[in-house]
Amino acid sequence: MKKKDTDETLDELLSYQINHPYWTIRLSLAKQGYGLDKFISDPNYLIRIAVAEHDYGLERLISDRDWMVRAAVAKRGYGLDILINDVNKAVRDIALEKQKGMCDYDE
Repeated sequence: MKKKDTDETLDELLSYQINHPYWTIRLSLAKQGYGLDKFISDPNYLIRIAVAEHDYGLERLISDRDWMVRAAVAKRGYGLDILINDVNKAVRDIALEKQKGMCDYDE
């Protein structure tokens, strides 16, 4: 098999996996940094958290409907001036601690 054929086969496989019906497969790919442009809109909040952990699309994820995604954005130190006023107390606390530079939430 030629390199070009191998690359095309891998691209097809990756495309299939990115659209996989099982969220655990999609999460594994997102954690590795694949398909972030697609996964930023995934219905599963854990996958969107993995996207945020790659610092991808934080400007969009800062207003995510799920507070845990917004908390992941705050952990990255993005948009703290906005997230310090979030409707969710956990998000506000993380943003405040990050602003103070004393955050214990870093991974």
